[in-house]
Amino acid sequence: MLALEITGARVFIPWFGSSILVWSNIIGVTLGALAAGNFLGGRLAEKRPSAAVLALLLLAAAVLTALVPYEVAFLAGRYLPRGLELGSAFALIGRASLLVAMVALGPPLVLLGAATPFLVRGAARAGKVAGAAGLISGAATAGSLLGTWAPVHWLVPAIGSRLTCVAAGLVLLLGAALAAWCGRRSKAAAAVLLLGGAVLIAPLSLSGRAVGRAAEGGEVLVELETRYQYARVEREGKVTALRLNEGLGSFHSLAVEGQLLTGGAYFDYYGLFPPLCGGAGRPLEVLILGFAAGTIGRQLLALYAAPPGVQVTGVEVDGEVAALGETYFSLPRDERLRVICDQDARVFLDRSEQTFDFVVIDTFADQIHIPFQMCSLEFFRAVRGHLREDGLLAANISGFAMTDAPVRAIANTAAAVFGRAALLRVEGGRNFVLCAGVDGPPDPRALAERCPPELAPLAAGARVPGAYRVFALDPGERVLTDDRSPIELLADQDLLCRSRRQLARGEAGE
Repeated sequence: MLALEITGARVFIPWFGSSILVWSNIIGVTLGALAAGNFLGGRLAEKRPSAAVLALLLLAAAVLTALVPYEVAFLAGRYLPRGLELGSAFALIGRASLLVAMVALGPPLVLLGAATPFLVRGAARAGKVAGAAGLISGAATAGSLLGTWAPVHWLVPAIGSRLTCVAAGLVLLLGAALAAWCGRRSKAAAAVLLLGGAVLIAPLSLSGRAVGRAAEGGEVLVELETRYQYARVEREGKVTALRLNEGLGSFHSLAVEGQLLTGGAYFDYYGLFPPLCGGAGRPLEVLILGFAAGTIGRQLLALYAAPPGVQVTGVEVDGEVAALGETYFSLPRDERLRVICDQDARVFLDRSEQTFDFVVIDTFADQIHIPFQMCSLEFFRAVRGHLREDGLLAANISGFAMTDAPVRAIANTAAAVFGRAALLRVEGGRNFVLCAGVDGPPDPRALAERCPPELAPLAAGARVPGAYRVFALDPGERVLTDDRSPIELLADQDLLCRSRRQLARGEAGE
Protein backbone atom coordinates (compact mmCIF):
# COMPACT_ATOMS: atom_id res chain seq x y z
CA MET A 1 0.00 0.00 0.00
CA LEU A 2 2.75 2.44 0.94
CA ALA A 3 4.74 1.39 -2.12
CA LEU A 4 1.82 2.51 -4.29
CA GLU A 5 1.39 5.74 -2.31
CA ILE A 6 5.07 6.70 -2.47
CA THR A 7 5.61 5.68 -6.09
CA GLY A 8 2.31 7.26 -7.07
CA ALA A 9 3.50 10.53 -5.59
CA ARG A 10 6.63 10.35 -7.76
CA VAL A 11 4.40 9.87 -10.80
CA PHE A 12 2.49 13.03 -9.84
CA ILE A 13 5.58 15.23 -9.55
CA PRO A 14 6.18 15.99 -13.28
CA TRP A 15 2.62 17.32 -13.52
CA PHE A 16 1.72 18.81 -10.16
CA GLY A 17 5.02 19.30 -8.31
CA SER A 18 5.67 18.02 -4.79
CA SER A 19 4.16 20.72 -2.62
CA ILE A 20 2.50 19.93 0.68
CA LEU A 21 -0.84 20.59 -1.04
CA VAL A 22 -0.26 17.76 -3.52
CA TRP A 23 1.09 15.43 -0.84
CA SER A 24 -1.92 16.08 1.40
CA ASN A 25 -4.23 15.11 -1.46
CA ILE A 26 -2.33 11.89 -2.12
CA ILE A 27 -2.18 10.94 1.57
CA GLY A 28 -5.83 11.86 2.08
CA VAL A 29 -6.98 9.76 -0.87
CA THR A 30 -4.81 6.86 0.33
CA LEU A 31 -6.29 6.88 3.83
CA GLY A 32 -9.84 7.42 2.58
CA ALA A 33 -9.58 4.64 0.01
CA LEU A 34 -8.13 2.17 2.51
CA ALA A 35 -10.86 2.99 5.02
CA ALA A 36 -13.57 2.56 2.41
CA GLY A 37 -11.98 -0.70 1.28
CA ASN A 38 -11.80 -2.04 4.83
CA PHE A 39 -15.49 -1.27 5.37
CA LEU A 40 -16.65 -2.77 2.08
CA GLY A 41 -14.29 -5.73 2.38
CA GLY A 42 -15.60 -6.53 5.83
CA ARG A 43 -19.17 -6.65 4.54
CA LEU A 44 -18.15 -8.74 1.55
CA ALA A 45 -16.05 -11.16 3.62
CA GLU A 46 -19.06 -11.83 5.85
CA LYS A 47 -21.35 -12.58 2.91
CA ARG A 48 -18.88 -14.38 0.60
CA PRO A 49 -15.85 -15.60 2.58
CA SER A 50 -14.18 -17.11 -0.44
CA ALA A 51 -10.51 -17.27 -1.40
CA ALA A 52 -11.63 -16.90 -5.00
CA VAL A 53 -13.13 -13.49 -4.22
CA LEU A 54 -9.86 -12.48 -2.52
CA ALA A 55 -7.93 -13.62 -5.58
CA LEU A 56 -10.13 -11.52 -7.86
CA LEU A 57 -9.71 -8.45 -5.60
CA LEU A 58 -5.92 -8.81 -5.74
CA LEU A 59 -5.95 -9.44 -9.48
CA ALA A 60 -7.93 -6.26 -10.12
CA ALA A 61 -5.68 -4.31 -7.75
CA ALA A 62 -2.61 -5.64 -9.57
CA VAL A 63 -3.78 -4.47 -12.97
CA LEU A 64 -4.92 -1.05 -11.70
CA THR A 65 -1.63 -0.53 -9.83
CA ALA A 66 0.38 -1.15 -13.00
CA LEU A 67 -1.85 1.33 -14.85
CA VAL A 68 -1.34 4.23 -12.40
CA PRO A 69 1.46 6.07 -14.33
CA TYR A 70 -0.54 5.98 -17.56
CA GLU A 71 -3.74 7.15 -15.91
CA VAL A 72 -1.95 10.04 -14.23
CA ALA A 73 -0.33 11.19 -17.49
CA PHE A 74 -3.62 10.89 -19.39
CA LEU A 75 -5.75 12.69 -16.80
CA ALA A 76 -3.27 15.38 -15.80
CA GLY A 77 -2.72 16.34 -19.42
CA ARG A 78 -6.42 17.11 -19.67
CA TYR A 79 -6.98 18.78 -16.32
CA LEU A 80 -4.00 21.13 -16.78
CA PRO A 81 -4.12 22.78 -20.23
CA ARG A 82 -0.91 23.76 -21.97
CA GLY A 83 0.40 27.27 -21.53
CA LEU A 84 -0.74 27.81 -17.94
CA GLU A 85 1.60 29.94 -15.86
CA LEU A 86 2.05 29.06 -12.20
CA GLY A 87 0.21 32.19 -11.09
CA SER A 88 -2.88 31.09 -12.99
CA ALA A 89 -2.63 27.36 -12.49
CA PHE A 90 -2.08 27.13 -8.76
CA ALA A 91 -5.79 27.21 -7.98
CA LEU A 92 -6.23 24.30 -10.41
CA ILE A 93 -3.39 22.19 -9.00
CA GLY A 94 -5.19 21.41 -5.77
CA ARG A 95 -8.42 20.33 -7.44
CA ALA A 96 -6.71 18.55 -10.32
CA SER A 97 -4.26 16.60 -8.15
CA LEU A 98 -7.14 15.54 -5.87
CA LEU A 99 -9.27 14.37 -8.80
CA VAL A 100 -6.38 12.50 -10.43
CA ALA A 101 -5.49 10.85 -7.12
CA MET A 102 -9.08 9.75 -6.63
CA VAL A 103 -9.33 8.27 -10.12
CA ALA A 104 -5.84 6.76 -10.45
CA LEU A 105 -4.90 5.80 -6.88
CA GLY A 106 -8.31 5.39 -5.30
CA PRO A 107 -9.57 2.18 -6.99
CA PRO A 108 -6.48 -0.04 -6.42
CA LEU A 109 -6.22 1.17 -2.82
CA VAL A 110 -9.90 0.45 -2.18
CA LEU A 111 -9.35 -3.09 -3.48
CA LEU A 112 -6.26 -3.55 -1.29
CA GLY A 113 -8.18 -2.29 1.72
CA ALA A 114 -10.99 -4.72 0.92
CA ALA A 115 -8.54 -7.63 0.91
CA THR A 116 -7.58 -7.15 4.57
CA PRO A 117 -10.83 -8.51 6.12
CA PHE A 118 -10.54 -11.62 3.92
CA LEU A 119 -7.02 -12.20 5.19
CA VAL A 120 -8.10 -11.77 8.81
CA ARG A 121 -10.98 -14.19 8.38
CA GLY A 122 -8.76 -16.71 6.62
CA ALA A 123 -6.10 -16.49 9.33
CA ALA A 124 -8.62 -16.91 12.17
CA ARG A 125 -8.67 -20.42 13.55
CA ALA A 126 -10.99 -21.78 16.26
CA GLY A 127 -12.46 -18.31 16.81
CA LYS A 128 -9.07 -16.69 17.57
CA VAL A 129 -9.93 -13.49 15.72
CA ALA A 130 -7.74 -11.23 17.88
CA GLY A 131 -4.66 -13.30 17.16
CA ALA A 132 -5.46 -13.34 13.45
CA ALA A 133 -5.99 -9.57 13.39
CA GLY A 134 -2.67 -9.05 15.17
CA LEU A 135 -0.90 -11.38 12.73
CA ILE A 136 -2.29 -9.65 9.65
CA SER A 137 -1.72 -6.17 11.09
CA GLY A 138 1.88 -7.01 11.98
CA ALA A 139 2.56 -8.57 8.59
CA ALA A 140 1.01 -5.54 6.86
CA THR A 141 3.21 -3.17 8.85
CA ALA A 142 6.33 -5.18 8.00
CA GLY A 143 5.30 -5.14 4.35
CA SER A 144 4.74 -1.39 4.58
CA LEU A 145 8.32 -0.93 5.75
CA LEU A 146 9.56 -2.78 2.67
CA GLY A 147 7.11 -0.81 0.52
CA THR A 148 8.48 2.44 1.96
CA TRP A 149 12.18 1.74 1.58
CA ALA A 150 12.37 -0.36 -1.57
CA PRO A 151 10.94 2.23 -4.01
CA VAL A 152 12.95 5.12 -2.54
CA HIS A 153 16.34 3.44 -2.19
CA TRP A 154 16.35 0.81 -4.92
CA LEU A 155 13.49 0.49 -7.36
CA VAL A 156 12.70 4.05 -8.50
CA PRO A 157 16.37 5.09 -8.95
CA ALA A 158 17.12 1.82 -10.77
CA ILE A 159 14.08 1.27 -13.00
CA GLY A 160 11.91 4.40 -12.63
CA SER A 161 8.48 4.97 -11.13
CA ARG A 162 6.59 3.51 -14.11
CA LEU A 163 8.29 0.13 -13.91
CA THR A 164 8.11 0.24 -10.12
CA CYS A 165 4.32 0.43 -10.41
CA VAL A 166 4.43 -2.49 -12.86
CA ALA A 167 6.61 -4.44 -10.40
CA ALA A 168 4.18 -3.73 -7.58
CA GLY A 169 1.37 -4.98 -9.80
CA LEU A 170 3.27 -8.21 -10.44
CA VAL A 171 3.78 -8.75 -6.70
CA LEU A 172 0.05 -8.34 -6.16
CA LEU A 173 -0.53 -10.75 -9.02
CA LEU A 174 1.56 -13.37 -7.22
CA GLY A 175 -0.58 -12.77 -4.16
CA ALA A 176 -3.71 -13.33 -6.22
CA ALA A 177 -2.33 -16.60 -7.59
CA LEU A 178 -1.43 -17.75 -4.08
CA ALA A 179 -4.97 -16.98 -2.88
CA ALA A 180 -6.44 -18.95 -5.79
CA TRP A 181 -4.20 -21.93 -5.06
CA CYS A 182 -4.95 -21.89 -1.33
CA GLY A 183 -8.68 -21.64 -1.93
CA ARG A 184 -9.14 -24.55 -4.28
CA ARG A 185 -5.80 -26.25 -3.80
CA SER A 186 -5.68 -26.09 -7.54
CA LYS A 187 -2.43 -25.38 -9.29
CA ALA A 188 -4.34 -25.00 -12.52
CA ALA A 189 -6.52 -22.18 -11.14
CA ALA A 190 -3.48 -20.37 -9.79
CA ALA A 191 -1.62 -20.82 -13.07
CA VAL A 192 -4.53 -19.52 -15.14
CA LEU A 193 -4.88 -16.48 -12.89
CA LEU A 194 -1.15 -15.79 -12.96
CA LEU A 195 -0.95 -16.14 -16.73
CA GLY A 196 -4.03 -14.01 -17.34
CA GLY A 197 -2.77 -11.22 -15.10
CA ALA A 198 0.66 -11.32 -16.68
CA VAL A 199 -0.89 -10.95 -20.12
CA LEU A 200 -2.61 -7.78 -18.90
CA ILE A 201 0.37 -6.28 -17.05
CA ALA A 202 3.44 -7.34 -19.05
CA PRO A 203 2.78 -5.10 -22.10
CA LEU A 204 2.93 -2.06 -19.80
CA SER A 205 6.59 -2.79 -19.05
CA LEU A 206 7.38 -2.68 -22.76
CA SER A 207 5.59 0.55 -23.63
CA GLY A 208 7.29 3.91 -23.91
CA ARG A 209 8.43 5.78 -20.85
CA ALA A 210 5.75 7.98 -19.30
CA VAL A 211 7.25 11.47 -19.06
CA GLY A 212 6.04 14.83 -17.91
CA ARG A 213 4.94 17.18 -20.62
CA ALA A 214 7.57 19.49 -22.07
CA ALA A 215 6.92 23.16 -22.67
CA GLU A 216 5.12 24.13 -25.86
CA GLY A 217 7.59 23.50 -28.67
CA GLY A 218 10.12 22.05 -26.25
CA GLU A 219 12.01 18.76 -26.24
CA VAL A 220 12.83 16.54 -23.27
CA LEU A 221 16.55 15.77 -23.46
CA VAL A 222 16.83 13.61 -20.37
CA GLU A 223 14.61 12.52 -17.51
CA LEU A 224 15.90 11.20 -14.18
CA GLU A 225 14.25 9.75 -11.13
CA THR A 226 16.96 9.95 -8.51
CA ARG A 227 16.93 8.90 -4.88
CA TYR A 228 15.91 12.44 -3.99
CA GLN A 229 13.64 13.80 -6.70
CA TYR A 230 12.40 13.92 -10.26
CA ALA A 231 14.61 15.83 -12.72
CA ARG A 232 14.07 16.75 -16.36
CA VAL A 233 16.25 18.68 -18.82
CA GLU A 234 14.34 20.43 -21.61
CA ARG A 235 15.44 22.38 -24.65
CA GLU A 236 13.33 24.98 -26.40
CA GLY A 237 15.14 26.73 -29.22
CA LYS A 238 18.49 27.88 -27.82
CA VAL A 239 17.43 27.63 -24.18
CA THR A 240 18.12 24.56 -22.02
CA ALA A 241 16.37 24.34 -18.65
CA LEU A 242 16.58 22.00 -15.68
CA ARG A 243 13.29 21.36 -13.92
CA LEU A 244 13.14 19.62 -10.54
CA ASN A 245 9.88 18.29 -9.11
CA GLU A 246 8.05 20.55 -11.50
CA GLY A 247 4.71 20.53 -13.20
CA LEU A 248 4.81 24.06 -14.61
CA GLY A 249 7.23 26.68 -15.86
CA SER A 250 9.88 26.95 -13.15
CA PHE A 251 13.53 26.02 -13.63
CA HIS A 252 16.57 25.42 -11.43
CA SER A 253 19.38 25.80 -13.96
CA LEU A 254 19.41 27.55 -17.31
CA ALA A 255 21.74 27.86 -20.30
CA VAL A 256 21.38 29.87 -23.49
CA GLU A 257 23.39 28.57 -26.43
CA GLY A 258 26.38 30.81 -27.19
CA GLN A 259 25.80 33.08 -24.18
CA LEU A 260 27.20 33.31 -20.68
CA LEU A 261 24.16 35.09 -19.24
CA THR A 262 20.59 33.85 -19.25
CA GLY A 263 18.83 36.89 -20.62
CA GLY A 264 18.00 38.55 -17.31
CA ALA A 265 16.84 35.50 -15.36
CA TYR A 266 17.57 35.61 -11.63
CA PHE A 267 20.87 33.70 -12.04
CA ASP A 268 22.47 36.72 -13.71
CA TYR A 269 21.94 38.97 -10.68
CA TYR A 270 24.38 37.13 -8.43
CA GLY A 271 27.29 38.32 -10.53
CA LEU A 272 26.66 41.86 -9.22
CA PHE A 273 27.85 41.19 -5.68
CA PRO A 274 31.42 39.74 -5.68
CA PRO A 275 33.13 43.13 -6.23
CA LEU A 276 31.52 44.37 -3.00
CA CYS A 277 32.84 41.53 -0.86
CA GLY A 278 36.22 41.10 0.82
CA GLY A 279 39.12 39.20 -0.67
CA ALA A 280 41.42 42.02 -1.84
CA GLY A 281 44.62 40.48 -3.20
CA ARG A 282 43.35 36.89 -2.88
CA PRO A 283 40.71 34.79 -4.62
CA LEU A 284 37.18 35.45 -3.46
CA GLU A 285 35.74 32.45 -1.62
CA VAL A 286 32.19 31.79 -2.84
CA LEU A 287 29.72 29.24 -1.45
CA ILE A 288 26.63 28.26 -3.47
CA LEU A 289 23.98 26.38 -1.51
CA GLY A 290 21.67 24.69 -3.99
CA PHE A 291 24.16 24.28 -6.83
CA ALA A 292 21.78 22.31 -9.12
CA ALA A 293 23.50 21.99 -12.53
CA GLY A 294 25.81 24.93 -11.90
CA THR A 295 24.45 27.98 -13.76
CA ILE A 296 25.52 30.49 -11.08
CA GLY A 297 28.87 28.81 -10.56
CA ARG A 298 29.62 28.78 -14.29
CA GLN A 299 28.79 32.48 -14.58
CA LEU A 300 30.90 33.55 -11.60
CA LEU A 301 33.91 31.58 -12.85
CA ALA A 302 33.69 33.30 -16.24
CA LEU A 303 32.87 36.81 -15.01
CA TYR A 304 35.71 36.82 -12.48
CA ALA A 305 38.36 34.81 -14.32
CA ALA A 306 40.98 37.58 -14.04
CA PRO A 307 43.29 37.38 -11.00
CA PRO A 308 42.74 37.20 -8.12
CA GLY A 309 39.53 35.56 -9.34
CA VAL A 310 37.15 33.36 -7.36
CA GLN A 311 37.10 29.94 -5.72
CA VAL A 312 33.64 28.39 -5.88
CA THR A 313 32.29 25.70 -3.56
CA GLY A 314 28.92 24.30 -4.59
CA VAL A 315 26.71 22.19 -2.34
CA GLU A 316 24.08 20.01 -4.04
CA VAL A 317 22.23 17.25 -2.24
CA ASP A 318 21.60 15.35 -5.49
CA GLY A 319 24.79 14.21 -7.21
CA GLU A 320 22.93 13.04 -10.31
CA VAL A 321 21.56 16.54 -10.82
CA ALA A 322 24.98 18.13 -10.35
CA ALA A 323 26.40 15.75 -12.97
CA LEU A 324 24.05 17.23 -15.58
CA GLY A 325 26.03 20.48 -15.50
CA GLU A 326 28.90 19.39 -17.72
CA THR A 327 26.70 17.60 -20.25
CA TYR A 328 23.87 20.06 -20.72
CA PHE A 329 24.77 23.40 -19.07
CA SER A 330 28.37 24.07 -20.17
CA LEU A 331 29.75 23.76 -16.65
CA PRO A 332 33.55 23.58 -17.05
CA ARG A 333 35.94 21.29 -15.29
CA ASP A 334 37.87 23.92 -13.40
CA GLU A 335 40.35 23.68 -10.54
CA ARG A 336 38.63 26.73 -9.05
CA LEU A 337 35.38 24.77 -8.66
CA ARG A 338 34.56 22.19 -5.98
CA VAL A 339 31.12 20.55 -5.87
CA ILE A 340 30.03 18.71 -2.72
CA CYS A 341 27.20 16.24 -3.34
CA ASP A 342 24.92 14.05 -1.23
CA GLN A 343 24.92 16.61 1.56
CA ASP A 344 22.08 18.91 2.56
CA ALA A 345 22.96 22.60 2.58
CA ARG A 346 22.01 23.07 6.23
CA VAL A 347 24.02 20.01 7.24
CA PHE A 348 27.03 21.38 5.35
CA LEU A 349 26.86 24.63 7.31
CA ASP A 350 26.60 22.78 10.59
CA ARG A 351 29.60 20.56 9.84
CA SER A 352 31.93 22.91 7.97
CA GLU A 353 34.31 25.33 9.67
CA GLN A 354 35.25 27.13 6.44
CA THR A 355 34.38 30.79 6.02
CA PHE A 356 33.43 32.59 2.80
CA ASP A 357 33.31 36.04 1.32
CA PHE A 358 30.07 35.50 -0.59
CA VAL A 359 27.28 33.00 0.08
CA VAL A 360 24.61 32.34 -2.55
CA ILE A 361 21.41 30.54 -1.47
CA ASP A 362 19.28 28.99 -4.19
CA THR A 363 17.47 26.13 -2.48
CA PHE A 364 13.98 25.48 -3.72
CA ALA A 365 11.94 22.35 -3.05
CA ASP A 366 9.74 22.91 -6.11
CA GLN A 367 8.05 25.79 -7.93
CA ILE A 368 7.72 28.30 -5.09
CA HIS A 369 8.74 26.69 -1.81
CA ILE A 370 12.00 27.31 0.01
CA PRO A 371 12.59 24.50 2.52
CA PHE A 372 11.61 25.86 5.93
CA GLN A 373 14.99 25.08 7.45
CA MET A 374 16.68 27.23 4.78
CA CYS A 375 14.99 30.52 5.71
CA SER A 376 14.77 30.34 9.50
CA LEU A 377 16.43 32.48 12.15
CA GLU A 378 18.79 29.62 12.99
CA PHE A 379 19.76 29.22 9.34
CA PHE A 380 20.65 32.87 8.84
CA ARG A 381 22.69 32.75 12.05
CA ALA A 382 24.58 29.77 10.64
CA VAL A 383 25.24 31.66 7.40
CA ARG A 384 26.50 34.69 9.27
CA GLY A 385 28.84 32.46 11.22
CA HIS A 386 30.41 31.35 7.91
CA LEU A 387 30.82 34.88 6.49
CA ARG A 388 34.18 36.64 6.65
CA GLU A 389 34.61 40.31 7.37
CA ASP A 390 32.80 42.35 4.67
CA GLY A 391 31.04 39.17 3.59
CA LEU A 392 27.66 39.14 1.83
CA LEU A 393 24.84 36.69 1.32
CA ALA A 394 22.39 36.71 -1.58
CA ALA A 395 19.36 34.43 -1.64
CA ASN A 396 16.77 33.60 -4.27
CA ILE A 397 13.27 34.41 -2.96
CA SER A 398 10.07 33.66 -4.87
CA GLY A 399 7.30 36.24 -4.90
CA PHE A 400 5.31 38.64 -7.02
CA ALA A 401 5.60 41.68 -4.74
CA MET A 402 7.65 42.80 -1.77
CA THR A 403 4.42 42.89 0.20
CA ASP A 404 3.82 39.13 -0.24
CA ALA A 405 3.64 37.43 3.16
CA PRO A 406 6.48 34.91 2.59
CA VAL A 407 8.75 37.58 1.12
CA ARG A 408 8.19 39.89 4.10
CA ALA A 409 8.69 37.06 6.57
CA ILE A 410 12.00 35.93 5.07
CA ALA A 411 13.32 39.50 4.79
CA ASN A 412 12.35 40.24 8.38
CA THR A 413 14.02 37.03 9.59
CA ALA A 414 17.26 37.95 7.81
CA ALA A 415 17.05 41.45 9.29
CA ALA A 416 16.72 39.91 12.76
CA VAL A 417 20.20 38.41 12.28
CA PHE A 418 21.99 41.03 10.19
CA GLY A 419 20.26 44.16 11.47
CA ARG A 420 19.11 45.08 7.97
CA ALA A 421 18.37 43.19 4.77
CA ALA A 422 17.47 44.30 1.27
CA LEU A 423 15.34 42.99 -1.57
CA LEU A 424 16.27 43.49 -5.22
CA ARG A 425 13.54 42.82 -7.75
CA VAL A 426 14.35 40.53 -10.68
CA GLU A 427 12.95 42.39 -13.65
CA GLY A 428 10.21 40.52 -15.50
CA GLY A 429 10.17 37.53 -13.17
CA ARG A 430 8.62 36.35 -9.92
CA ASN A 431 11.87 36.37 -7.99
CA PHE A 432 13.69 38.69 -5.62
CA VAL A 433 17.30 38.65 -4.51
CA LEU A 434 17.52 38.92 -0.74
CA CYS A 435 20.88 40.44 0.20
CA ALA A 436 22.46 41.12 3.57
CA GLY A 437 25.94 41.43 4.93
CA VAL A 438 28.07 41.65 8.02
CA ASP A 439 28.23 45.42 7.50
CA GLY A 440 24.69 45.73 6.17
CA PRO A 441 23.20 45.34 2.68
CA PRO A 442 25.09 46.69 -0.34
CA ASP A 443 24.46 50.16 -1.72
CA PRO A 444 22.81 49.95 -5.17
CA ARG A 445 25.07 52.75 -6.39
CA ALA A 446 28.10 50.58 -5.61
CA LEU A 447 26.56 47.75 -7.62
CA ALA A 448 26.46 49.98 -10.70
CA GLU A 449 29.96 51.37 -10.19
CA ARG A 450 31.81 48.09 -9.67
CA CYS A 451 29.93 45.38 -11.56
CA PRO A 452 31.23 43.78 -14.78
CA PRO A 453 30.12 45.58 -17.97
CA GLU A 454 27.92 42.67 -18.99
CA LEU A 455 25.78 43.24 -15.90
CA ALA A 456 25.51 47.03 -16.11
CA PRO A 457 21.83 46.96 -17.22
CA LEU A 458 20.90 44.83 -14.21
CA ALA A 459 22.81 47.14 -11.86
CA ALA A 460 21.08 50.17 -13.37
CA GLY A 461 17.75 48.48 -12.77
CA ALA A 462 18.51 48.32 -9.06
CA ARG A 463 18.31 52.13 -8.96
CA VAL A 464 14.82 52.26 -10.45
CA PRO A 465 12.33 53.41 -7.78
CA GLY A 466 10.74 50.43 -6.09
CA ALA A 467 13.27 47.91 -7.39
CA TYR A 468 15.49 47.93 -4.28
CA ARG A 469 14.26 48.20 -0.72
CA VAL A 470 16.05 47.93 2.62
CA PHE A 471 14.24 46.28 5.54
CA ALA A 472 15.01 46.79 9.21
CA LEU A 473 13.74 44.36 11.82
CA ASP A 474 10.03 44.91 12.38
CA PRO A 475 8.99 43.53 15.80
CA GLY A 476 5.41 43.26 14.58
CA GLU A 477 6.34 41.15 11.58
CA ARG A 478 6.78 37.38 11.58
CA VAL A 479 10.23 35.91 12.31
CA LEU A 480 10.65 32.35 11.05
CA THR A 481 12.31 29.77 13.29
CA ASP A 482 13.12 26.08 13.02
CA ASP A 483 10.28 25.47 15.46
CA ARG A 484 7.74 27.59 13.58
CA SER A 485 8.35 28.34 9.91
CA PRO A 486 5.07 28.00 7.98
CA ILE A 487 6.70 29.18 4.78
CA GLU A 488 4.83 26.76 2.51
CA LEU A 489 1.48 27.78 3.98
CA LEU A 490 2.25 31.49 3.52
CA ALA A 491 3.40 30.94 -0.07
CA ASP A 492 0.41 28.75 -0.91
CA GLN A 493 -2.08 31.24 0.50
CA ASP A 494 -0.59 34.15 -1.44
CA LEU A 495 -0.37 32.23 -4.68
CA LEU A 496 -3.83 30.70 -4.30
CA CYS A 497 -5.40 34.14 -3.87
CA ARG A 498 -3.54 35.47 -6.89
CA SER A 499 -4.45 32.44 -8.97
CA ARG A 500 -8.13 32.73 -8.12
CA ARG A 501 -8.12 36.41 -9.04
CA GLN A 502 -6.51 35.68 -12.40
CA LEU A 503 -8.92 32.85 -13.16
CA ALA A 504 -11.84 35.08 -12.21
CA ARG A 505 -10.60 37.72 -14.66
CA GLY A 506 -10.19 35.10 -17.38
CA GLU A 507 -6.40 35.45 -17.53
CA ALA A 508 -5.76 31.73 -17.37
CA GLY A 509 -6.56 31.30 -21.01
CA GLU A 510 -4.77 34.37 -22.25
